[in-house]
Amino acid sequence: MLGFMDYVQHAFYERSHWDHDNSYGTLTTTAQALLDFETPRGLRLNVSSLSAPNFATSYTLGSVGVVDGSLSFLYSSLALNTPSKSSEINLHHVIRGYRQLRELRRPDEPWWWEQWQGGKRTDRKDTLLYGRLFLPNSTLEALYLRRLTPTRQLRISCVSDSTLNNGGTILALLQNDYGKYSTEYLYSTDSALLGVRGLYNFGPDPRTSPSVSASTVTSEGSVLVEPQYGRFSAGAELYYGALNKSGGVSTAIRFATLPQHTGFPYTMTLTLNPLMGNLSSTFAVKAGPQLSLCSRFDFNVYSYESDLQLGLELWRLRSTSLETAWAEKLLREGWKRRKARADEDVIGILKARVDQNWKIGLLWEGRIKELLFSAGAGFDLKRRDKVLGAVGVEVQYSS
Repeated sequence: MLGFMDYVQHAFYERSHWDHDNSYGTLTTTAQALLDFETPRGLRLNVSSLSAPNFATSYTLGSVGVVDGSLSFLYSSLALNTPSKSSEINLHHVIRGYRQLRELRRPDEPWWWEQWQGGKRTDRKDTLLYGRLFLPNSTLEALYLRRLTPTRQLRISCVSDSTLNNGGTILALLQNDYGKYSTEYLYSTDSALLGVRGLYNFGPDPRTSPSVSASTVTSEGSVLVEPQYGRFSAGAELYYGALNKSGGVSTAIRFATLPQHTGFPYTMTLTLNPLMGNLSSTFAVKAGPQLSLCSRFDFNVYSYESDLQLGLELWRLRSTSLETAWAEKLLREGWKRRKARADEDVIGILKARVDQNWKIGLLWEGRIKELLFSAGAGFDLKRRDKVLGAVGVEVQYSS
């Protein structure tokens, strides 16, 4: 489950019209959400608050052998009028699961962001500041996020820890999103790492109007745009460490259905790292309104080692009582029923995964009145001495 601060950061992306999914780094997000979920360890309590539309705080207290915790603060120049109470937050926004891609959005025009007063420009670039202090280790994390233009943003993240080389590290990431394609340029002080990423989406360009060749012309002369049922994307990344004089490269492709697709939504990805010889393929499908399935197969062409993982997520809905069903049948035709919230009938979600070595992970996430919770456990069926692995519960409350 996403932490409250991650939830607020995604709200900043939505408020500033930034497509977080149109990036090479998020190409395999769906498979990672269904297979790479983390199970809590020990007992952890998180109390958060969006005290003002521009300011949020969060406090975490955990017990894993020793008592630890963290203090977090976030500031946004944009007013984030998003639900902050635990009882009002949409569970689909805080639980990582199958995510269906949306249509590519046309980037805002630069002049849309201009604000003039008295003949002078008064608009400012949107900024997000985030800091987190871990106790008792005194490790500090910081994030600086600034929207430079409608198609560009700068992201600088820092970590200060005495156990790291030079006492910490800084990662700068310049992201460009033009809808049709996106690029990223990164630099890290760790090994003086330089990198570049790119993602290209095949199909219509959202920045231009649909062409007549890709549309249907009716007898009256009007143009009807043919709906897009899926999107094929391809990308690559290249990085090089100046200090250790080593580099790497990877490439990946993805095909995912769009909301116009009438069948089961599904996502397929293929990732290749030619230097290491790693090949990874994933397939995820939303087999029903509450059920999603995913598989991942990894293979190394040099060592012939392989790995297979299977996972699922099952949303549990609140069952309709007999009295409620009987009352709905008595409603007259034409009467409008109250529209239910997207997650109003959701009780929780069950996630499970298993690999070829019979390592099993289980996670149950949901809401109990005013609290959000995550409870999970890991099992290793091949270890008779210690079958049960990590077990934990995490509780979140926000206001």
